[in-house]
Amino acid sequence: MKRPLSSLFLIQLALASTVASASVASFTTTNQTITYTGRGADTSGRNQYLVSWGTCVFASGVTTCTVSAPFTGVGVGGTMRMILAYSGNGASPLTASAAPGSDFVSFALSAGSFVITLAQNNGATNTFYQPSINTIFNSPVCTGTPICSVSQVGANPNATVTGTVNGTFDATPIIRTSQGVISASAFGGFSSLAPGSWMEIYGTNLATVISQEWAAADFTGTLAPSTLAGTKVTIGGLPTYIDFVSPGQVNAQVPSGLASGSQPVVVTTAGGASVGYSITVKPVVPGLLAPAVFNLPAGQYVAALFPDAVTFVMPTFPGLPTARAKPGDTITLYGVGFGPVTPDSPAGRIVDTPNRLVPTFRASFGHPGHRNLLRTRRRLLGPLSVQCGCAERRGQRCGSIHLLTRWSERNAKLDHRDPQLNKRGGLHAADLKLLAATKVLAHGLVIQQDHVAEELCEARPVTFVGASR
Repeated sequence: MKRPLSSLFLIQLALASTVASASVASFTTTNQTITYTGRGADTSGRNQYLVSWGTCVFASGVTTCTVSAPFTGVGVGGTMRMILAYSGNGASPLTASAAPGSDFVSFALSAGSFVITLAQNNGATNTFYQPSINTIFNSPVCTGTPICSVSQVGANPNATVTGTVNGTFDATPIIRTSQGVISASAFGGFSSLAPGSWMEIYGTNLATVISQEWAAADFTGTLAPSTLAGTKVTIGGLPTYIDFVSPGQVNAQVPSGLASGSQPVVVTTAGGASVGYSITVKPVVPGLLAPAVFNLPAGQYVAALFPDAVTFVMPTFPGLPTARAKPGDTITLYGVGFGPVTPDSPAGRIVDTPNRLVPTFRASFGHPGHRNLLRTRRRLLGPLSVQCGCAERRGQRCGSIHLLTRWSERNAKLDHRDPQLNKRGGLHAADLKLLAATKVLAHGLVIQQDHVAEELCEARPVTFVGASR
């Protein structure tokens, strides 16, 4: 699932010493000045500031304010531009706050955007949408306070501090420490991965574009891109196949042949390489398609479609064609992380020949006390053990959920025979895989595919519902 870019917060240090971190752009005296205007303390005691940012130009309904300076430390060096843009020509939406007596301020942006561009002397230019900067005033001028300091200006309404600045900008991609890497969130969002499956990476400065999905031009024949918009991801030293990048999120396919155990995930951009994020790799990490948007009051519903690929197995849902499953119906499920296939279909390639999962597929339905074990022959699908709830077990209504495409949550008909859908990241043979056509019989359920099925169900009929979490 793609997530919107988080709100911008800048950290700035003024009139104090700073320590440069690794892989940072250091900029010297800026060509423009910035001004803080004190607003006094808020109810929590923090000093508040209005911020005037560099030289501003109003054109085509947008105000653009720029602070620029020479930089070194990233690439061959060049010119750094810190750009604030917002609609209209009113007051700046950039504000700041600081603890009492502190010159260390936090910036906040209530509207518009703030980006940093690094234009290198060799012609390469990169834009960063989640900047974190440290700055120091150079010989500032203050008004409205006898002591020229950021803290004194903040404590005195309408006092000002103005000057050029120097400082640092950390362009390094950072994977967040909590749930920084998970399996596909619409399929469970687990803390472990399987080879050939999909992962989502969350953090800051993960890309130098607002967002980009892979397109046909990014493929080399049937091979998916291992670099997208300048972002590259490795796990255990092996390249992944990237289908979506943004400053806060990257989606990538885990390579085949990856060894089990703890493996480091590293994101590399024009700003450098992230610290490795360790995640556990297992041979099998099965999960059913069950996006969070379908976590309804009755519980998390799993995706299920009738054979028309339009009607969803679920209670009435606004805007969707739905119906309840009944004896004799056939429904379809989708999932990821079910293990290797034969013949082998390596991750990162469009699947153009039929294959099957190697391990045995198992699924259980219903409630305790009934033998609702369903199993296909080894040649059909793959490993899965799913305990599905129903009204008798949970006191809740049973049903299914609307099937969505991976990440982008667009309504779609999925067809494992469609190579263009495969190229768009819809279905990889070992991962986003047609699980089974499930036939509801008068006295239970069987898994059915290619007219081969084995019935082991001895319970009375139940209305289908499932969960992947």
